[in-house]
Amino acid sequence: MSDVVAFDKAHEGIDLSEGNAVVTKTEYDVYGYRTAASGAVLKGGGRHMVQFTKRKGNGMLFGLIRADWDVEGGSYAQDVRGHSFYSTYDGNRYPSRSGWEGRQAAHEEGDRIGLLLDLDQGTMTVYKNDERLGVMATGLSGEYSWAVSLGEHGGSTRIEAAAAPAVEP
Repeated sequence: MSDVVAFDKAHEGIDLSEGNAVVTKTEYDVYGYRTAASGAVLKGGGRHMVQFTKRKGNGMLFGLIRADWDVEGGSYAQDVRGHSFYSTYDGNRYPSRSGWEGRQAAHEEGDRIGLLLDLDQGTMTVYKNDERLGVMATGLSGEYSWAVSLGEHGGSTRIEAAAAPAVEP
């Protein structure tokens, strides 16, 4: 199991609770996404994995931001080139808003989305409720932080460290 994961930075309108492992969107704006990110920087090589558990709501994006991106001042993290997000609403990858082999939505409260960042291979693989869906992103390199963007008031999720599965042949 990896180290403890928590959110350290967040847009205004995001509440951090339970040791900063839970984020909840508190603003009422209809379409505005708000982001929270871990302060831990994922860099170099190696494999890193987290799991997001949906607590409430449906407009959520889980993924990676560039470690130097301004969380508090930036706008929509999921639209920034160089970031990589999975949408619970339709399973699409952002910022390209495109499908990928294995794409599935995650509509149920309690759904768990695991993200495996392999910086040796430059890939991010998505798991839903412990089932491997597939590689969502390739060509990843540089320094990243785990992030979530919430689109609806009251939307809430939890992040936790997860053990990376064995390396596939």
